[in-house]
Amino acid sequence: MSGIKQAPTLGEFHKVVCDSLGLWSDEKLETTFYVPATEKERRQALEASFSLVEDNKEGQASIQDLLSATCQLAPDNKRISILLKTVRAYVIQYAKNDFNTIREFTEFQNYMLQVIEERYPQPETSHLAKEYYLHALEYYREWVREFVVDHGAIPETYQYFVNNVLKSIVINLVSHHALGDRDWLQQTLQDDWPLRRLIDELLANAGSSVYKLCQYHAEAKTTKDVEFTGLKGGSVDTATKQVIQRLSRFTKVKWRIYLQTILPVQKLTPVECDDAYFTASALGAFIVHNLNIHLNDNQCEPLWDQKFSYPSLGVTTMQSASKVIDYIVEQELPDSEKLKIFEMTKVKLNEYQDVLDSYALTLNKVYKIPQTIEFVYGEGEQFSIKEWSKSLSFQPSWVEYWIKAQNALVIGEHIIATKHYTEVLRDARYSCGPLWMLLFFEVCCLCQKASRELVEEQFDTYYGPLGSQVTSYAKLLGYLPDSGRNPKTLMPNPLTIKENIIINKVQQLLKSDFLVTTKVFNT
Repeated sequence: MSGIKQAPTLGEFHKVVCDSLGLWSDEKLETTFYVPATEKERRQALEASFSLVEDNKEGQASIQDLLSATCQLAPDNKRISILLKTVRAYVIQYAKNDFNTIREFTEFQNYMLQVIEERYPQPETSHLAKEYYLHALEYYREWVREFVVDHGAIPETYQYFVNNVLKSIVINLVSHHALGDRDWLQQTLQDDWPLRRLIDELLANAGSSVYKLCQYHAEAKTTKDVEFTGLKGGSVDTATKQVIQRLSRFTKVKWRIYLQTILPVQKLTPVECDDAYFTASALGAFIVHNLNIHLNDNQCEPLWDQKFSYPSLGVTTMQSASKVIDYIVEQELPDSEKLKIFEMTKVKLNEYQDVLDSYALTLNKVYKIPQTIEFVYGEGEQFSIKEWSKSLSFQPSWVEYWIKAQNALVIGEHIIATKHYTEVLRDARYSCGPLWMLLFFEVCCLCQKASRELVEEQFDTYYGPLGSQVTSYAKLLGYLPDSGRNPKTLMPNPLTIKENIIINKVQQLLKSDFLVTTKVFNT
């Protein structure tokens, strides 16, 4: 298995999700989008507001004056028409270069959700497709955050994620509209050829066959009202036969063609199976078929771990464990209730980690790397990269640079340390799991210390880009929240509880001389 050399970037995985939804086979060339203003447009309006207030008040402006100006100049949502091939070109571009910021990522998601709605106009199907799109990206970002993947096991680990996380998301979403019990649905969607199995089983349960379906399509070309029970003659529709044959191969099938092929089978299903239920199951099989093609293209296999699924099959909430924890922290609940939910959710993350460790796919258990939540809410910053590195049979390049950066700090060579940290940032992306939070704390302390001691020009040259890079990636992958900007006043939104916790932790680490403590630097 050598098709995947490294974990896909968020941009690459985003393309995988879009391709699995079959978004690019639509005949419509152009679509209209209703999207909010971009962060760039809001910043420009904010600058214009400052200028307006300064001109009108001659240096005597108040905050209220500024807010009044921003409310006047804040850009509204806009309506634009874009060729679908242009949207697809952006998807490909992000796959090549990745998303740069969380704002860029979320702004582009607004476009994609409308493309999905255009592609799947039926409300229930559209809802399923959009939920799959959002949850797939959410769970992938969590996977990147939580696991330090063994370099030699990247293909197997990614294969496990697609087979046992992505497909579990699909099964859970479809099960709300299932044609049968969940066990049947799971077996169908975990088949190597889910599109073909769905057709075969529905026809078999109704006492019919693929041959009868091909007959049906042949007669439907000349007869308006066709029934399976009244089929006569031996002619079959060649096009339908060819479509069904392709369902047992790793080849793409257009959603429209597949749905047209399978739709007559609905007449044979129970009365309670309406269009929404039937189409949801067909869409689930369609998504999984495309995921299997993706796996095959990258020399991976569609293997199902029957002992574990994440998210758990049948759960009512679809949020990832880490997202549930972040949500609970922000709620006004008694501490005892927060702690109870926190611990229950953490159990699922631990189980997830234990399963991957049991297959020797990650390095999390080597010297017990803290989880991301322990870096944020606990004392994960006490973890020693040097001690951990001694337990590794293979030391990634980013670990070597990280230790060099720490050693440079110990002897007071801060600028040399920034150069080593820059190498860490380049190589550790999509590789170091929760350790990015430790890297974030070290870089933040270094940058804040430098900002107090250096003139602005020196700081901007050596430290500003480093701090910007570590923070941008942390927000993009969800290590850090992004409270965003109020679209009406253009002012930053109030910080979340998590953001305040992280800010306070950085200040405490600075006061405790974190960068030179022996808990970090074991010389």
